[in-house]
Amino acid sequence: MALAINAKAACLCWMLLVILVTFLLITDFVRKRRPRNFPPGPQLFPFVGTIVDLRQPLHLEMQKWE
Repeated sequence: MALAINAKAACLCWMLLVILVTFLLITDFVRKRRPRNFPPGPQLFPFVGTIVDLRQPLHLEMQKWE
């Protein structure tokens, strides 16, 4: 009996975790949307940003920033 209760509690915890993560992803997406009248900007990639738009060689380009 105790094992069944623990399994239900674990299942409930996973479901709540999935719902919370989904909610946070949706709210993040909605907050970062641009209005329709904004001009197009650079493509943003997760964890990379716009580093792919930089000219090569990358180390020389970054030295100019200093």
